[in-house]
Amino acid sequence: MYEPRDLETTSWKAWEAGVAEQLLKHGPDENLVIIPQARAFPAAPEPAKGRLTGRLRNRRRDLLPAPVVQAMREENSLLLDLTGPASMGGEYAWTDDQIEALIDLGWPAPIKEGAAVFMMYLPRSPLPPRPYLPDVVATFAADLIGQTLRDVVWCQSPTDVAVEGGYPD
Repeated sequence: MYEPRDLETTSWKAWEAGVAEQLLKHGPDENLVIIPQARAFPAAPEPAKGRLTGRLRNRRRDLLPAPVVQAMREENSLLLDLTGPASMGGEYAWTDDQIEALIDLGWPAPIKEGAAVFMMYLPRSPLPPRPYLPDVVATFAADLIGQTLRDVVWCQSPTDVAVEGGYPD
């Protein structure tokens, strides 16, 4: 069951601090789901007519209206998962420029495992047994999520983003 999380929305910095705090409080197998509101950003441009990718995209009427970020605790690691591009079998119509920008921000290139997604485990380096998540890693994850929403998804304000937390059914 997922419930809304009440985060500070006066600035992106305050919002990211709230996301980091939520990540540090994660229980085992708990998820934080971050969903930009469709009104918050422009739709991806349509491809040139006649292109195969355009015809394929037009068949995918079930595409998500917005990309979704999930932050999931798996044992003592954090898994960040971002909706993958439709061009690779994912569920969001990212443009090539957006995909390049995501990779530039540090998201690994999408992998195809069922549905294509951008996926990142944190911390990135193997560490000896440790508590769940160092503060610096939670801050990095929250900053990456904020940058993704601002610079790639083009959300104007944290008020344009819904955040829910809980456990999958």
